[in-house]
Amino acid sequence: MQHLKGHGVGLKGELGTGKTVFVRGMVAALGGDPVEVRSPTFTLMNIYGTAPAFYHFDLFRLNDVKELDGIGFFEFMESSGTKAVEWPDKFDDALNFMDFIIEITDEKASDSRVLRLLK
Repeated sequence: MQHLKGHGVGLKGELGTGKTVFVRGMVAALGGDPVEVRSPTFTLMNIYGTAPAFYHFDLFRLNDVKELDGIGFFEFMESSGTKAVEWPDKFDDALNFMDFIIEITDEKASDSRVLRLLK
């Protein structure tokens, strides 16, 4: 299991449950601009101007732990700063985060979510 330096959380949940919205709140709480927060599904990582830096990863499109090495994931994890990783469950054997799951509690209500700490 990889040792990760700094602060980070893993965000689990189905598509559209609000993982990126949760990151917006984290960035705002750290003094950054939540409007800048976009899902990094296609870019894989975004860095936001908080102090220290905030690294936002989305691992949805990756399929092999070797791809994490290829994008420099573990090097970023060793840096100081705050990290939020969407879809960490794709690599549970290689990652060790404080994981949260976001679930929709009512399909008819757009603001009906529950956030649970998994580990």
